[in-house]
Amino acid sequence: MMAKAPRGASRRTAAASTSSAAPAAAASPAQAAPIEEASTPLAGIGHNGGPPLDDETPPAPPVPALEPAEAKTPAAAPAKSGEIRWLRMITGISGPAISLAPGDKHPFCDVPGDDDAPSEAQRLVNAGFAVDCDPPVEG
Repeated sequence: MMAKAPRGASRRTAAASTSSAAPAAAASPAQAAPIEEASTPLAGIGHNGGPPLDDETPPAPPVPALEPAEAKTPAAAPAKSGEIRWLRMITGISGPAISLAPGDKHPFCDVPGDDDAPSEAQRLVNAGFAVDCDPPVEG
């Protein structure tokens, strides 16, 4: 009859350990000898493996103070000429020329594309990214 496997070991492992000719005193990970720390630090190596640290190393330059962000500039008209349609964004969108957050109002071109394709403004409304709104009040 096969011996019961110790907790966490499979039956195959238990069978191999009882039937093999290996010595019973084989070291398990729990019985391995501890790793000793180096008695002397490595010469010529500084903190995190960088150059050696000494008292003559100049301090790092101070970090410049952050400047407050500039207010958003008024929106410019779309590049295409024609009808303009103001939309309030429901979802944020961004690209190389524009970045709009939810709630931003922006003018979009409302001229249909080639082959009777919907306008840029209509595509945003159809996709659920924006809704029609009044132009922002200047002041």
